[in-house]
Amino acid sequence: MNKISYIIIGAIITLAIIASVIYTSEEKETFYQYSNGLSTFDITILSDTETKIPFYLEDDPQEYYFSIRNDPKSLEDIPFYGNLANRIINDEAVVITIDPTQDLEGKTVVAAYELINVLGNELLYNKIVYTTVSEPYEDKTVVTCDNANDANTVIFLTLGEETQVYAYEYCIVVMATDEDELIRAADRLALHFLGIMP
Repeated sequence: MNKISYIIIGAIITLAIIASVIYTSEEKETFYQYSNGLSTFDITILSDTETKIPFYLEDDPQEYYFSIRNDPKSLEDIPFYGNLANRIINDEAVVITIDPTQDLEGKTVVAAYELINVLGNELLYNKIVYTTVSEPYEDKTVVTCDNANDANTVIFLTLGEETQVYAYEYCIVVMATDEDELIRAADRLALHFLGIMP
């Protein structure tokens, strides 16, 4: 084979790789409409770790986008008890706490961030959000569900036998069987706070 044949073969292989990358990235985007019974939302799944959802604020025609890891339809299997958004509307602050004895690591930080992204957002809830621990650990302030009150809700991220989200007095418990499920449960709560999921 001569030099021109190698160049042509190389060009064909390069074009095939580029075409497959473009096709694969386009194939991953999924669009659907999600209805919570009151409103319908256009959902765009961009990848395994990013979903984009447009929404509007009251009296503002501007469309905003919210990004979250999991889409609403994939979270419908998580048991969810109560209208938990009402618990935080008038709060001065929200405290997200984890149990350091459960060896929760990076993925739990992602779960906490998903909630902070909604609660601390100045266009949404605009709350002061603290993160801490539920058991003594280094120099961290210990906050448990017992510290929650009508001015300060505690959100407790913990592992348990079942993935679920529920209220315990002024505390919201986000429980999951592992850290991946903890992210899903936190996303379920975040989408509830946004009014996207009931």
